[in-house]
Amino acid sequence: MAQEARCTDAANKIIERERFIVDSITTKTRRSIGKMLFQVGSRPLFAVTKDYYLNEVITRVGCTNICADVAGGCSKEFVVRMKPDFIILTTMGGLATEEEMEWHKLIKNAHCLIVDENEAGCPTPTFYRKTLEKIANFVNNQ
Repeated sequence: MAQEARCTDAANKIIERERFIVDSITTKTRRSIGKMLFQVGSRPLFAVTKDYYLNEVITRVGCTNICADVAGGCSKEFVVRMKPDFIILTTMGGLATEEEMEWHKLIKNAHCLIVDENEAGCPTPTFYRKTLEKIANFVNNQ
């Protein structure tokens, strides 16, 4: 797109800046923090798997994705059995607060964070970095 708009220099500077910030966040993050569910859909429950770029966010903050190898959707029973330490929810069109309350009932010690679905779902360098920063700060402050 930058080539079409004839602004490759500006685009490269943005990418370079975001890459530097992402690398510094990853460097600061402790390893093996815990298990994470990153939920992007509800009814049916839909979680990030290893094939999604958001899986990289999970690993960069030092967590293990409990749904990495799940094909298709997963059940709440599966998530409860896996006992995630962290549950990240996208806003899901306004359903996130309801989902968060339900997760707190099902998994007592899990820490939940709601992130903007438009930021988390947009794989641009800036939105990727913003989502990573929010989750890294959340995970590291628990």
